[in-house]
Amino acid sequence: MKKYALVVLLLLLWIGSTPAYSECPSFPATTANIVTWNLSGFNVIPREKARIFANAIAYLDPEVLVLAEVNPDFMAAEIVAELNEMGICYRRALLDQTARQNIAILYKPGVQLSNLRFIEDSDNSDANLRKALAADVKIGEFDFILIGVHLKSDRTNAARAIRNAQALAIASFIESATAADEKDVLVVGDYNMIPGQDQTNFDSMNPDDYLTFISYSLSSQCSHISASGTCNLLDGYAVSHGHTSEYIAGSIRIVPMHEILGLPLMNYRTIISDHLPLGATFRITDDDD
Repeated sequence: MKKYALVVLLLLLWIGSTPAYSECPSFPATTANIVTWNLSGFNVIPREKARIFANAIAYLDPEVLVLAEVNPDFMAAEIVAELNEMGICYRRALLDQTARQNIAILYKPGVQLSNLRFIEDSDNSDANLRKALAADVKIGEFDFILIGVHLKSDRTNAARAIRNAQALAIASFIESATAADEKDVLVVGDYNMIPGQDQTNFDSMNPDDYLTFISYSLSSQCSHISASGTCNLLDGYAVSHGHTSEYIAGSIRIVPMHEILGLPLMNYRTIISDHLPLGATFRITDDDD
């Protein structure tokens, strides 16, 4: 614990030595980064980590950021306050969950976010599981339905069956939500689904082949670091393949945040999070629907 506290102190001193931004970043002219990151809030996140998270987000510089495992809820407000103190403007959006870990969306001014809602039955009627969070988003000319997820964890068949039910609820929502004009959909977050191991879960989320899991291309990489030091791709990213032509092919990436913060991977896991951020880039000059 003393070693943990010392490293956190050193990180805070290093962050404090970085120059503050004098004004909010200008809004991008042609592209936008949309990122997801699990903050490792299985237990309550210490308030002092908000500054570290804010510094990391400043490096990510996303137009929209979906955060999983926000615990407690006010951590999202603390991170935004730290960013604003640095002169980096973000807003936050979240709804009350019965689960102790929440999903929040941070977004820059200029991004239009509305109709924030939970997806019905995406918690499998279990108050301890996280409901998927949906919002209507517009960045420049690119408008889409954003779905942030944090599905049931564990490698057991019982857990896979629960994820199947959650994924089917998300698929049903997508079918209903895209019946009108808007066809662009992004599903991002902690899937707790590993390509090659949880195919039934991916099939349940995509029964009519509406989505493309662009994160599949990263199957040999890791976004999640286990306590044993092994890693895997638990986080996922999908787009509606027949409609989201705004996605810039090959831009899906795992951000090596441990390297950015100057930490060995396992130290990063202990001090910051057991997940690395996952992001992709989109053109925002035209809308394809």
